[in-house]
Amino acid sequence: ALKDTKLIIYGRSLGGAVAIDLVSKNEEKVDAMIVENTFLSIPKLLPTFFSPLRYFTFFCSQIWPSEKSICNIHRIPILFLSSDKDKLVPKEHMKELYNLTNTQRGKIWKNFPNGHHANTINQPGYFETIEKLLKCVVNNEEIEFIGDQNLS
Repeated sequence: ALKDTKLIIYGRSLGGAVAIDLVSKNEEKVDAMIVENTFLSIPKLLPTFFSPLRYFTFFCSQIWPSEKSICNIHRIPILFLSSDKDKLVPKEHMKELYNLTNTQRGKIWKNFPNGHHANTINQPGYFETIEKLLKCVVNNEEIEFIGDQNLS
């Protein structure tokens, strides 16, 4: 009964890295992905908290290499939800993930100028953007311009 169900994977922050990893290994089972305020990798994120940590990233046992994994996703649409005022994950990480993406069904960028790491959900246009993506996926429609701008 679930074989005809559209599967859309969503992840925020570390959950975004988990989503990217999961989809990169199971893309044929997924219809779309949404990532919100996600990082390139743990070693690239740590120095943003405390710059001397850049010398100790080799101690990381959990890497979560989203910047590599996202390059293995080619078939599904991906919606990127990014907050300008995120103090935990620099918006440059999301921009780089967006730029690394090469998917046939389209990549969509939605920026939230007043959003922080944990309040993106409260920003104007958040649910409307997700709803537009969901409607396109459920109705097997082409992904129209539903985000802000093309960053590539």
